[in-house]
Amino acid sequence: MDTLEGKGALVTGGSRGLGAATAEALAEKGADIAISYVASAEKAENVVSKLKAKGVRAPAIRSDQADPSSAKSLVDTAASPQSPRCRVMTAMPRAEKCV
Repeated sequence: MDTLEGKGALVTGGSRGLGAATAEALAEKGADIAISYVASAEKAENVVSKLKAKGVRAPAIRSDQADPSSAKSLVDTAASPQSPRCRVMTAMPRAEKCV
């Protein structure tokens, strides 16, 4: 994969595990990353610090993707002018519904 500079990604579940690893891999390529988390703002901020150290923008957005209105709000927030321009989205592996 070539550079992703100027692109943005929304990584759900980005505060831990596979989501955090995905966010870090995309940031390595230069993509700005918005991550979502459900419960642990502290874990999310730790990931955000790692991403920002790579020179990318990286907001953390609290959202429970099991709730359709929360998932819609997440996408709306991630797509706002203040957030990275989203061109890549990853999905929660355990999601039962897609919005």
